[in-house]
Amino acid sequence: MKLLLLLSLFFLQTSTTVTLTVKVKGIPNDKGNVMVGVYNDAKNFSHPIKVYKSKIVDAKKGEVSFSMAFKKGEKIALALYHDENKNQVLDKNMFGVPTEVYGFSNDARGTFSAPSFEEAEIVMDGSKGVEVTLE
Repeated sequence: MKLLLLLSLFFLQTSTTVTLTVKVKGIPNDKGNVMVGVYNDAKNFSHPIKVYKSKIVDAKKGEVSFSMAFKKGEKIALALYHDENKNQVLDKNMFGVPTEVYGFSNDARGTFSAPSFEEAEIVMDGSKGVEVTLE
């Protein structure tokens, strides 16, 4: 009886959790890390302190991959950058232009700022894979 209950709980839990596998392309060298910010609402999108989930991945020239778990049905957006000097900040020049490569889910790009949450949105309706190119 206990085994049946445990199996039931396991299958209930796995059916509500989905996996996002992300391939990050365009990493210029092996230095530093790829910083990943996951956001789950438009109001906080791209605000470095109001991140929903985060991940740090060792940089590897060319591309890296990683996976994260989410609740089925969640709407999320990713913001990533290559933190070459490991200072945990997207470095910018004196005009505010980033000097480290960065990217967003759906390869969304804003004109003079980050794209909208809706442009970068991923609906986690099942396990899936996405690619993000850093530029």
